[in-house]
Amino acid sequence: MRDRLMQILAGGLPSGVVSTSREVTSVEESPSGATLRFADGSAEGPFDLVVGADGIKGAARKAVRAGPGGGSGGGNDDAIYSGIRIQYGVALAGQRPEGSERELHQWFGGDTYGLSATYQGIGDKKFEMVAAVYQDRDRKEENAVWDQVEAKGACLRRLDERGFPQEMRALAEASDRFYELGVYYRNPLEGWVSRGEGQVVLLGDAAHAMPPNLGQGANQAIQDAYCLAGRLADLNSGAAFEGSLIAALRYYERVRKPDTSLVLAKSAFVGAVETLGGAAGGGAVGEAFRDNFFFGMWKAGVAEQIFMDGAMPKV
Repeated sequence: MRDRLMQILAGGLPSGVVSTSREVTSVEESPSGATLRFADGSAEGPFDLVVGADGIKGAARKAVRAGPGGGSGGGNDDAIYSGIRIQYGVALAGQRPEGSERELHQWFGGDTYGLSATYQGIGDKKFEMVAAVYQDRDRKEENAVWDQVEAKGACLRRLDERGFPQEMRALAEASDRFYELGVYYRNPLEGWVSRGEGQVVLLGDAAHAMPPNLGQGANQAIQDAYCLAGRLADLNSGAAFEGSLIAALRYYERVRKPDTSLVLAKSAFVGAVETLGGAAGGGAVGEAFRDNFFFGMWKAGVAEQIFMDGAMPKV
């Protein structure tokens, strides 16, 4: 869905800079710099700084948690399970009502929150997405269900049993890519800068993976990158930090951590309320609370304020 954005970002880089299909297995720090080690046995470095934008299970995060020396230690099982799962599918545009390309359509059905939306990819090709979000307190292995046929069938049964409209069902039926996954997030108050030589810094999901209920994951990552780039530019120009890389990184962390922590908390709360109802979410009482809560938030203009606040840059 973000192919066009990735194309724009990659297009601004010199030829040969982007290297794909290479798995980084560890990041090792030393007085001479940080070294990247790859699954094929190769290595690159040393580098003055490694920016870990490699997601919730990335090697850079492991290095930051490992402490002095870096490497692949420190564990990576600190993901917090939200108790929420998502079934979602993607199809070529054509299933949603005409004229709804710029609209997000949302429904509540029993204990499930449903969403459909249209996105534009490369070459003006449009795609449609359907998602069913629900509570399941039994923690499963991350991204455990990638059998597309099984995930699609389970989603269709859920939509039928909970009386979702034909738009949702038709879009789910037409989807040629289908997935199911648990929603995990990380404690954003943990350190984003390595405790060893200070040669590894995190941004985006690697630093503060959050539930997707406010749609802020990519937005916050872009703000992280902008803020970090600005501080490194100040360092290189001599405008600030008196030549100290670690001071520049700590400044970036202090600026971005409060806002991302707040967005994460809001997103987790919204996700929990959206999926009230059913056996896991308080039954009919939970559904009634959810419906009245969001109606009141909409009438008071609070819902719009929450979404807009997250979207406004704070760098």
